[in-house]
Amino acid sequence: MDIINPDKIRLVPGQSIEAMFTPSPENPGEVGFFIRSASGLIRRNGDLDIEQRAGLIKFDDVLLVLTMLKVEGDEEELFDIWWNYHALGGIEHFRRMSEQETVTIYFYNEEAQGFSVSRENTFRKFFISVPDVIEQSERWTDIEFDRAVRGFCAQSYPKDNL
Repeated sequence: MDIINPDKIRLVPGQSIEAMFTPSPENPGEVGFFIRSASGLIRRNGDLDIEQRAGLIKFDDVLLVLTMLKVEGDEEELFDIWWNYHALGGIEHFRRMSEQETVTIYFYNEEAQGFSVSRENTFRKFFISVPDVIEQSERWTDIEFDRAVRGFCAQSYPKDNL
């Protein structure tokens, strides 16, 4: 299980990832979201409106887990985070997300980390139930997962956005 240092992450505009980090010495690690706005999000009155959504998508023989964060600041932005259950550390990330009461979202800019916010982890029920469904399917490779994500996005997203 890789633990990342939030101070050392560098993201390109519009990029979003999930990763394990250690918020404090007594905490063994939790999963957080790390995003960089394409528009330069600015907190309104010290806060942002953030909506959380999750879904399970079958594409070819791969089950894609998608979490989405809709962030409303000066502009509205949508961040997709794809989860590979069969990736190295994937099962542990799913388990942690099913147990965490809160989720921390780190926002980055050109220089580095701008700020972070903690929110209720409304993904918990989803991450409790989805492993049972995934474990009933055939295992896939990292390459098959990446191809399935690209294939799904190519078919589903408006060509204007690509």
